[in-house]
Amino acid sequence: MKKQLLLYMPLLLLGMLLFETQLQAQDNSQVALQDSVLEIISPHYKTPIVLSVFVGTQSFGGDVKIGISKMLAVRAGAAFLPQQTGKNLISITDFKSDNTMLLESTNAHLFVDFKPFKSNDFRLVGGLAYFTTATASFEVQPTDNFMFGDIVYTPDDIGKLKAALSWQGVAPYVGISLFRGFPKKVFNITLDLGTYYLKAPEAHFTGTGSLANNSQNDKQLAENVSEYRWLPLLQLSFNFKLK
Repeated sequence: MKKQLLLYMPLLLLGMLLFETQLQAQDNSQVALQDSVLEIISPHYKTPIVLSVFVGTQSFGGDVKIGISKMLAVRAGAAFLPQQTGKNLISITDFKSDNTMLLESTNAHLFVDFKPFKSNDFRLVGGLAYFTTATASFEVQPTDNFMFGDIVYTPDDIGKLKAALSWQGVAPYVGISLFRGFPKKVFNITLDLGTYYLKAPEAHFTGTGSLANNSQNDKQLAENVSEYRWLPLLQLSFNFKLK
């Protein structure tokens, strides 16, 4: 019996060693998981607060950003694009006309910044915006007579035509944010690149003269522009530390 025990003793020791190694590995994994959770939640994290003003493809606006942990931050704000007007951007062959394009948007948004790496210069951004206004319209007004066979149509006979699109509603956002998220001292600059995914636009035709009865073409216009839903964002933010 003693001889058998002596024979099996190395195997017993090896088994005990492997079991202890497994327990240590589990403990290390639990510690690593706890560290990761604490890094995300950071209950003792000193919360920074930043006021940001920005300019970009949304024109201008402002955010308040609050740090939740070393990895997470939340920002809420609004953006405004006052009415932008473009005159005679399109030339129509053999048809003299004035045309006008109008753009306008306003939104309130809530974003979450997530830092996946140790670097402070790169963050993933996701969130939602509600566009209270998001419109584009195009209006055409003839400026000369138009011949159709032997018939002459004056500008008043032809009338003017306006096509209007609206993307009002909720839109998700994804993007990245570059450079340090919070100023070391008082001020810094960040750059955002991303895109909104807007709802399918509503479309309407209105007109005067011979173009007065075009509302029946609203459905066809809506189908033609149904894929116009991506709104890219390029934005430079100026950040001022409040806390």
